[in-house]
Amino acid sequence: MSDTERIQVCAVVVSYKPSQDLVHNVQSALSQLAHVIIVDNTPTEEIPEALTYLEREPSCTILRQGANLGIATALNLGIRHALAAGFLWVITLDQDSWMRDGYVEEMLSAYRRAAASKRVGMVCPRYQDELLGIPDVAPRSKNGEVFVCITSGALIPAETFHAVGSLEDDFFIDSVDHEYCLRLRAAGLQILECPTAILVHSLGRIGKYKLLRRHYYTTNHNARRRYYITRNRLVLMKRYFFRDREWTAFDGKRMLRETALIFMFEKDRLSKAKFMVLGFWDAIFNRLGQRVAL
Repeated sequence: MSDTERIQVCAVVVSYKPSQDLVHNVQSALSQLAHVIIVDNTPTEEIPEALTYLEREPSCTILRQGANLGIATALNLGIRHALAAGFLWVITLDQDSWMRDGYVEEMLSAYRRAAASKRVGMVCPRYQDELLGIPDVAPRSKNGEVFVCITSGALIPAETFHAVGSLEDDFFIDSVDHEYCLRLRAAGLQILECPTAILVHSLGRIGKYKLLRRHYYTTNHNARRRYYITRNRLVLMKRYFFRDREWTAFDGKRMLRETALIFMFEKDRLSKAKFMVLGFWDAIFNRLGQRVAL
């Protein structure tokens, strides 16, 4: 990757009460691209030590919000800042994700190879869970196209934001990435997976369980997160039931399976059930935004 390409790429990281691991993750990004913008959602009364250290890094911009504005709003703030500074590419990252060597070069090369014959709106990597080492392949439709990918690690050209717009603030957290991916596909843009670019990522407090000689995994999100997961997924299913039935059927089956595993293996099931029902109810009436405190 040339220096010219490198200075065209900026990473946007959303942080919330980050640990010192954020320093390592940001430094791994800066070894491959020009600048990192951190949008911090930590409440004002708390000053994360990692951010105090990174404020001394000249290639790092920190935008402190003083409150949890949600991942969508935070990403939008960082993306607008990057575009205003003239960057042609944005990589969105979670605070607990880091890129293996050669990541940015591989992602840019994959985009340029594919863009000659198709309209590419986003490139996603191959994900690897940090604790389990399990690779996570992007889900695909029957014709081989990528349905959706998670926010962290996505490489997005500036043209995509100009064509499709910002992420949906009202989703607050969870399914923000899926909503944007579905909007890209509805606009005729494709999501490309680059299997040679590896992002080490934490998918939550992964639990591993064994039943009848089979292993099952759950994320163990708390009850309040389950509200947003349930609500936003159901809102998307309503929106795309007629426009993207294959994805709706795919995600509906996945949601039923995840729900069954929650009640089979996870703790605090009664409280999770309560918030999932509340999320279902708010999805029916399209009550979005931050309705449950995290």
